Amino acid sequence: MKRAIAILILVAQSMGSVHAAEKALDTLKLETTPVETLSIPIQQEAVAAELMKSLQGATAYDKLANLFASGHPATDTALTGWFVGRCVASTAKNTFRGALMMGRKVTLNGGPLFDPVLWTYLTRSAQPNFFDNMTAKLISEIKNNLMNGAYSGGRFTLEFPEATTTQNRTSKKIILEERIARGYIVEHYTDYNNEGKITWETYGYYFKDVTPK
Repeated sequence: MKRAIAILILVAQSMGSVHAAEKALDTLKLETTPVETLSIPIQQEAVAAELMKSLQGATAYDKLANLFASGHPATDTALTGWFVGRCVASTAKNTFRGALMMGRKVTLNGGPLFDPVLWTYLTRSAQPNFFDNMTAKLISEIKNNLMNGAYSGGRFTLEFPEATTTQNRTSKKIILEERIARGYIVEHYTDYNNEGKITWETYGYYFKDVTPK
């Protein structure tokens, strides 16, 4: 039986406009002492360098697209925690944006027939390394803003084992996919208009575990 994953995702708006939440995050002040973080152990710098050499593509966007294509669907366990990465849009194929994914399991009180679901929050920053060295203050403010609904966005339910979802909205259809490739979480997000034309598309990957202690 397929398992469901509920996702609340904060995405950049179509045609490259800056998301309101992105502005809010960029105004936060960083403290001087970062919280202890853990890098994903299966990808050391030397290994990552070799991987980059093997990736095909003329742009960063193309390389991430090919990395995504080589992967397999993510599990809910792989998406549990806080992960920092980068994303690139089809409209600016060599422009990196900061990316943060936060996932936690939640019990819906459905009794013994229903497993917990994984709530995952995604947010972006125009500053690529904004989330790389997160501080206690930044973590606290992000948690408060997300839990209080300060960031707009949609709720997604991924079906497992495919780790993908299709959501139909009034003016568009959204397809979201999460995969594991070469030890990274790799993400593909696509907006379609009512005529079936792609209006916004991004590839992203997460390379650092910053789950708060």
